[in-house]
Amino acid sequence: MNKTINSSISLLTRDESNFIKGVLILLIIIGHNSVLMNALCSGNGIKDYLYAFHIHSFFYLPVLYNIPQFSLERVKKDFYHLFTPYTILFVILTVISYLFLDNRNNFTNIVWAYFSGAPNELGRVTGMQFLWFLPSMFVFLILRNVYFNFKRYRIPLLIISFSVLLLLASGSFNVIDFAKYTPLGVFYAISNFFLAIFLRWLIENNNKSLGFKIFFPIAFFVISILYFLIEFNKYSYYPYIYVVIPLVAFPTIFLLAKTKLSSNVKFNFMIYLGKISLPVYLFHQIVYNVLMILFSYVNIINESLLGVVILIATLLISIAITITLKYLFPKIYTLFS
Repeated sequence: MNKTINSSISLLTRDESNFIKGVLILLIIIGHNSVLMNALCSGNGIKDYLYAFHIHSFFYLPVLYNIPQFSLERVKKDFYHLFTPYTILFVILTVISYLFLDNRNNFTNIVWAYFSGAPNELGRVTGMQFLWFLPSMFVFLILRNVYFNFKRYRIPLLIISFSVLLLLASGSFNVIDFAKYTPLGVFYAISNFFLAIFLRWLIENNNKSLGFKIFFPIAFFVISILYFLIEFNKYSYYPYIYVVIPLVAFPTIFLLAKTKLSSNVKFNFMIYLGKISLPVYLFHQIVYNVLMILFSYVNIINESLLGVVILIATLLISIAITITLKYLFPKIYTLFS
């Protein structure tokens, strides 16, 4: 790593960034559709494959932008931006879960679920896990700004992050739920940090070379094929999921955004979807669960057809809710955007 990172420049234009977000949020909605996942592949094969990079790539993106100066005002801005929707939806979902799903949690469990931001704890209290992303992203943004603004913390942060990544890659989280014992989603923030910094360095110093442009799409294709062909054991599966796939998937998506395709009219929808990716993310899981209840009364024998119908409906309704809030209730929309 003889070349350094120039954090004063952004490696993506606004449209390119939104295009990537659009692709990722679409993959997230697909991955959260358990009906479609089961129809396409029994077990968790495709789901685990998508989870290897779709949500984690949202942590890699902020490192590709020009990095702001560290300030308390910036921290406050990020906190408001992420914890406002986190708190509102946590309260609403906790009340609904208590009243209609009979999730009887004591006050201590509810407070710790909110404070920890751990997926399993949030799932037990609210009935859904997806809110974990918000506190984790808040901590990640702090780590990013500290890393680029204070040189003395760079090596310690990378060592800690690499160590946590090794824990994930070893599969040890199946024995101990580390996220459960750390506050504000710190575990997932720090576990994504090393790869984010490495990918910034890799992309910044190589993305214009022909070798880079050829290697990563081919590597992503080959590694994806191998994932579905090879029967991994417990020692090789987790490194493949948490290290190998993200390392080739994200640069490939980056290159796709850099092509002329992303400015084609056919891709305008993806750019628009990227612009509203946060509210769509926040609403889609709720919409999906409501649709699952409604479709339980409809007799659709073909599981694949049902999965596709629910997928399209989830996407369109989530977008419709976002647009409705934006134009009819702009003050509410700002809380989720």
